[in-house]
Amino acid sequence: MNYNKELKVIKKAAREAGASLAKYFDQKLSIKIKLTNADFVTQADLEANKIITDLINRELPYVLVYSEEKKVVTKDSDYVLIVDPLDGTNNLVLGIPTFSSALTLLYKNQAVANVIYIPMTRQMYWSDGRDSYLGSKKNKTSIVTDLKKSTFAYQQDYLSSVTYKTKFENKFRQAGAIRILNNWSPQFEYGLLASGKIQGVYARNMFCHDYLGGVLLALKAGAKIKYFKKPQNLVEDQVSFIIAANQSILNKMKKILNI
Repeated sequence: MNYNKELKVIKKAAREAGASLAKYFDQKLSIKIKLTNADFVTQADLEANKIITDLINRELPYVLVYSEEKKVVTKDSDYVLIVDPLDGTNNLVLGIPTFSSALTLLYKNQAVANVIYIPMTRQMYWSDGRDSYLGSKKNKTSIVTDLKKSTFAYQQDYLSSVTYKTKFENKFRQAGAIRILNNWSPQFEYGLLASGKIQGVYARNMFCHDYLGGVLLALKAGAKIKYFKKPQNLVEDQVSFIIAANQSILNKMKKILNI
């Protein structure tokens, strides 16, 4: 099935939202706490969310929008757009340029296309469900298989204890990994994985807007994944998994983590 029509509009929405986010970069923003002090929303998130939602409702009225900032479902549809209008809110607030607008299209509970747009560098990672791209260039995951030449990223939800992160970092450092990233922008890290820059990601208790598009992007570039428990409902289930650039790295991650 071809999703070119939807993808064209989704790319447009991501760019327009990204332009809105860029004007708030390194500016003083008021924040509203959500679940924890580390989980908050700003006017930048809300403005980008409105831009995306209004555009999708206008140009793709049959697509249901499910956003991190507004999870209200108003209609039934086989098409669902998972939206994180600002992935990396903390980065934007601190003046760190690695944040993005991330949009993932589902059709009948399957991820079929995605866009991750990084406004400060104007980079767009995307997948049409068949291949994975950065701009017009096809992505390909890393062929590195040596842990001592590998970089990994760690991601977790805001409610998980930091002890999990510490344990992960200790295990992988002992195994010889070059470094462990904790960038506060999960979707950006999947772009790094898909384009061959890093070798693996450990994700703990992630929500749909944190990982769905990035995982699709990485898998279509050649990545391999191991779910701790595969999600039944992509929209509602929190999931934990490891995803690696190639089967050799995945096997080594499984051995280190004893899974």
